[in-house]
Amino acid sequence: DSENSRLYSTICFDCLGMGRIENFSNGEITGNEDDKELKGKRRAKRIQNLILSMNEEYRLAYMLYQLLYTDGISYDGNIVFYDEQIQKIMKHDKKYYDYLFETAKKIIQSRGNIKHRITDEFLKIVWETRYEKVKDFSWFDQFGKIHRMSDFKILYVQWLLSGVSRILCKLQSRV
Repeated sequence: DSENSRLYSTICFDCLGMGRIENFSNGEITGNEDDKELKGKRRAKRIQNLILSMNEEYRLAYMLYQLLYTDGISYDGNIVFYDEQIQKIMKHDKKYYDYLFETAKKIIQSRGNIKHRITDEFLKIVWETRYEKVKDFSWFDQFGKIHRMSDFKILYVQWLLSGVSRILCKLQSRV
């Protein structure tokens, strides 16, 4: 059954595609929508359901892909959905966190169009330094620039991967 789940999740992942996905956080259907709005909200719900139907490994990989491969643009309205879902996934023990991230990393890296920017080394550093305090801006130098993410986005993704339920200040004050 786990093989079927992996195969199904692979198909869903590939079906959603590897580019930036449209905003699917259009909200709930209220009954006051015109036909165009209703069609958009139904499509958005189908995309969300497709993402949620994947197993945890592929779901995490897909959402991380969307957060990491930003093409230098701002996050879109889907960030709230990704935030909530990644936090739900990362509510396990540390050993399982390691397994989930390693598996998600392999899934992301198996997709050819991202590994030139979101490298294995970059993902490794993001994971291994997620609990470190930032002493100064030189701390960000370890990530390089090829990923095209802002420093804030790196901190945000690290916080999501930490499994911590609230944002703790990663910035170390100089007192």
